[in-house]
Amino acid sequence: MARPGIRFEQVAKAAEIITNNGLEPTVDRVREQLGTGSKSTIGPMLKQWRSQQTEENTTNSSLNQDVLSAVEALNAYLTQQAEQSTEDAKRAFEEEKQALTEQLNAAQSERDKLNGELEAATHRIEVSDQRIETLEQQHNQLTLENTRLEVKLSEVSGQLYESRQAQQELKQENKTVREQFEHYQDSMAKDRQDERSRFEQQIASLNQQLQQQQSVHKYELQELQSQQTAAKEVALNQQRNELNDQHEKHLQEQRAAFERELAQQQKQLNERENALSDIQGDKQRQATELQNANALRQQLQTTLEQLQSQQQLREQEHQQALAAARSEATRYANLLEKLSR
Repeated sequence: MARPGIRFEQVAKAAEIITNNGLEPTVDRVREQLGTGSKSTIGPMLKQWRSQQTEENTTNSSLNQDVLSAVEALNAYLTQQAEQSTEDAKRAFEEEKQALTEQLNAAQSERDKLNGELEAATHRIEVSDQRIETLEQQHNQLTLENTRLEVKLSEVSGQLYESRQAQQELKQENKTVREQFEHYQDSMAKDRQDERSRFEQQIASLNQQLQQQQSVHKYELQELQSQQTAAKEVALNQQRNELNDQHEKHLQEQRAAFERELAQQQKQLNERENALSDIQGDKQRQATELQNANALRQQLQTTLEQLQSQQQLREQEHQQALAAARSEATRYANLLEKLSR
């Protein structure tokens, strides 16, 4: 008789748990699973459970056969469908693989092409950098040359201004000298006229004196002729000749002195004319130097304009080269972005 508290359902449940664990249900294992009960109580219940399991297995065996047939048919159908799906998947995979291979080849060709373009772009960028560096050096040289020419132009302008100032001073000095020379000519002409008048007056006075003396001599001669003898008349003639010689000598000495003074004045006049000629020559040389300075200034201005034009042209080339380099850099960045994608 079973001990109170141990039922068949408990023994059956313990046996199923042991079976599900992959072990053979024994009395000890069931007792251990229940944690209580005696072997004499558990043994008959375990035997009853095994009998029930044998009957259920027999019933389930016929049922399992029908189920197995249905399962096998379903398995065959599913296998066929799976194989068909596998073939379709394999075919689709091969087609996709072929398409991907073609895309990969195209991508590799495009990558090689882009790499070639990238290398070309890199080379062009290097050439552009070198050209930019060369243009910058040329720009710096032109800037230095322009500065040097501006300094030289400033110096020439200063020299030109000084030449103009000197020319103005020379004009003023020339005007002053000319006025002085004209005044001197007028003064000399007046002095000559006065001197000629004085000389003529002196000659007239001398002639008058001579006439007076001749009259006196004539009167004395007449007196002598009336009072003296022939010997005295000879002596008187001799005395008259001596007086005439003395008077003529005195006149010659006065004329020689006047001619010497006139020659001295003529010499001074010639010296002043030579000085004026030298001044005019200096003026002509300074005018020539001024013309040369103007021509040099015009030449420097033309050279400066040419250099400025060349500088503007090179700056335009520099800007174009920079624009081309920026375009190449942008294209290079786009290529890198495209490759990264």
